[in-house]
Amino acid sequence: MKNFTRTIIKALILIGLSFPLQAQILPCTFMAQPDPNHPGTINFVTNPAAGFTTVWDFGDSIHATGTQISHTYNSIGPFNVCISQTDSNGTVICSYCELVYPFGNPASCSFSFSNDPNDSLGIIFAASPGPHVSVSWDFGDGTTGTGDNVSHHFPQAGSYPVCMTVLDSTSSAGQTCTICYTVIVSGPNTALCSFTFTGTPASSSTFSFISHSLPGTNIQWSFGDGTGGFGPAITHTYTGTGNYLVCMNQLDSAGNVICTSCDTVSTNNIPNNCNYTYSAVSSNYMEIHFSAQSAAGTSMTWDFGDGSTGTGNNVSHIFATDGVYMVCNTLYDSTMALLCHTCKSITIQNPIHFICQANFQAVSLGLTGHFIDLSNVDPSTASYSWDFGDGHSSSVRFPQHAYAAPGTYTVCLNVSDSNCVDQFCSTLVVDTSHNNPIFCNAYFVTLQMAPFQLVVVNMSSGINLNFHWDFGDGTTSNLPYPNHTYANTGSYVLCLTVTNPFTGAVCTSTFCDTVSVDSLGHIYRLNNAGFTINVLSPDQLTGIDNNAQATQFASVYPNPVQDLLKIEIQSKGETTYRVLSINGSEIANGIFYTEKNELKTSAWESGFYLMEITRADGAKNYQKIIKE
Repeated sequence: MKNFTRTIIKALILIGLSFPLQAQILPCTFMAQPDPNHPGTINFVTNPAAGFTTVWDFGDSIHATGTQISHTYNSIGPFNVCISQTDSNGTVICSYCELVYPFGNPASCSFSFSNDPNDSLGIIFAASPGPHVSVSWDFGDGTTGTGDNVSHHFPQAGSYPVCMTVLDSTSSAGQTCTICYTVIVSGPNTALCSFTFTGTPASSSTFSFISHSLPGTNIQWSFGDGTGGFGPAITHTYTGTGNYLVCMNQLDSAGNVICTSCDTVSTNNIPNNCNYTYSAVSSNYMEIHFSAQSAAGTSMTWDFGDGSTGTGNNVSHIFATDGVYMVCNTLYDSTMALLCHTCKSITIQNPIHFICQANFQAVSLGLTGHFIDLSNVDPSTASYSWDFGDGHSSSVRFPQHAYAAPGTYTVCLNVSDSNCVDQFCSTLVVDTSHNNPIFCNAYFVTLQMAPFQLVVVNMSSGINLNFHWDFGDGTTSNLPYPNHTYANTGSYVLCLTVTNPFTGAVCTSTFCDTVSVDSLGHIYRLNNAGFTINVLSPDQLTGIDNNAQATQFASVYPNPVQDLLKIEIQSKGETTYRVLSINGSEIANGIFYTEKNELKTSAWESGFYLMEITRADGAKNYQKIIKE
């Protein structure tokens, strides 16, 4: 059983506290004052507008509401304390954050690092100046060190959690603080700090670049033509033809260059791009065919990750055992100068021994939880069993559940088919007092609903967001929940950018994922023929609160449907129906008088629909319908 638990403790509203009067506290700010009689205790005060509720996040997983709060910390910090003010509907009106040092500000609790110019696996670390008594280091590779400035050689390329602990003399007793950064050691010829790029079909001079880097880092680009840009995914158009050296710098939060990766881009019809495709031979899953394109006069070599190598643009290789292999190809020009280098992780696994993996994501809107299945299992043969943590359950794939009271609930999903059983658990916090997050965050997940029909669930968070979708085929949309049909199957980079336009607090976030659909309409490998994606909200996907006791008295088929939908009602008497599109508009309604009924759908647009069927006694049944 795999468990992932995140615990958030709700603090009670504190009353009867004494705060000195503060002058001119702005409505969306706060004052923090240490309690001189209680070390580690901070008195917070804010002055919200009339009718607004203030929600506090003290940066240590403790939350509270109120205008005057006293909070005690158990460690030195610092802590990022945030307030958000909500109106009577629970909508966040504004937010403000500030670093708080419960035991005073030890200004020396930070460090910088840079690559050692004389050692490809070496990093130079420097503690920030301050009244140090001692500085100790944990390099995350099993070794330690001491001193304000140290140089360390790592055993191999990779990412390491490096921590510095400082004892300073800012108080009579001295203070100890520890700060940790993730450090990427790039090393020679590594794929940890890399990027891939693809040309746009409509223009041989336009390229889309996607970085492969750790979350939380910043990406800086140099396109080799005197221009540059920022961001994990970016598109650039060259005005001339030729070869351009494109370099990507990965920066930490302080703006230091962690690693650099460069590749050559050719604006000819066939760019020198090391990106490759692969597919298993139908007669033997262990034999993989690899294919890559390159310009004339170049040569390509392969490293299959099992000690074997190959040459040429189209090669096949038979792996000896199941496993995960890092397959790399390298392209050289006629003088054997390196043009590009790309590595991908390839999984070789017997499909007969397929292991299902339960997984889901959940989001709460008020007291209602929306649950999105992300399990690695065939939904057409799988069984689903949800435990919502409050005594209720469900057996549908995408349930919705209304909790009776706020709180933290442990939700578990069990999936099973004829080959395997697996469980995944996670916690969900439901709360009526704070429904909106403080910062904006772009995020979505992609689900297979039927062949050539994908659902993209927009799970972005923020306040009054603007949306911008880039479908990766030259088309875009500014709707929060658009529909889009691709002309051909294949692999597309789908990107969503959300922006919070508040003056003085502009927030922009971008999330990208690759959508690939094969010739059978299934997610993953590519061929030709089109497919459609429908972007939904969590509420539209999960539809209604379906638990194990939900009434099921109607069935519809075929689903997906083309021209004629058949509806069977397991109930006598009249039943009413209505059909809703994914944007909530009603496109059809009427009355069924018999147990077997038909509904013409030829005039419906391709997409995702919800049918609500209501019996005479008021019981309702909901059916999700896909129109081809």
